Amino acid sequence: MDSIVGLIARCSSKPMVVGSKSVPRTATVIFIHGLGDTAHGWADIGHAIVDRFPWIRVILPTAPVRKVTLNHGMKMTAWYDIKSLATREGDDFDGLDEAKQIVGALITQETTGENPIPSSRIIVGGFSQGGALSIFSTYQFPDKLAGCIALSGYLPNHEVWGRGVTEINKDTPVLMCHGTGDPVVQYSWAKQAFSRMQEAGLSKTEFVPYEGMGHTACDPEIVKVFNFIEKNLPEEYSAQ
Repeated sequence: MDSIVGLIARCSSKPMVVGSKSVPRTATVIFIHGLGDTAHGWADIGHAIVDRFPWIRVILPTAPVRKVTLNHGMKMTAWYDIKSLATREGDDFDGLDEAKQIVGALITQETTGENPIPSSRIIVGGFSQGGALSIFSTYQFPDKLAGCIALSGYLPNHEVWGRGVTEINKDTPVLMCHGTGDPVVQYSWAKQAFSRMQEAGLSKTEFVPYEGMGHTACDPEIVKVFNFIEKNLPEEYSAQ
């Protein structure tokens, strides 16, 4: 099995870390970008989270560079391969398991590294492909996590995912947000993912549609995300 350092090194660059220099970190948000993007695409949100919640550190990884079938085999940052946006039938999401291992390594680094925190003080979230990966990774992780955020995401390989959902995270809250006018990740995919999560026994699920919004994020959605973070990673908590 690869080491934590070895798994994280598979990313195309060192993860971006945003944190307060004056307030000790007692919680972490790992936020995962979408297809073709990098950590820098979400740096402003990372800084905004830390400005509002200085006890939280934000980890922003950048995906490995790989060939993507959807884009005629062109190389780009991608957590796993995608064959089509029209249908997910027959798509094996090549690389998904490796991507889940990278997310697991980022979590473990926070819980075992310098000034470790419990996994129950970590939220995993992301946008688009990153949102899909956050759902896939959070609910298969063996230790308790604080929450999951999926913006404009979906559930890849849901049959495999359903068999691996861990009991300890069935009550871990998830916030899914999606634009009804999304031309990239179909709104119906998100609704189907939400239904699959409920069928798998997840007890704290919330789905928020944004009428007419495309494949992007909007200010009310970000406010919703911040409220979710504040609720699930409060400043004061018992370490017991």
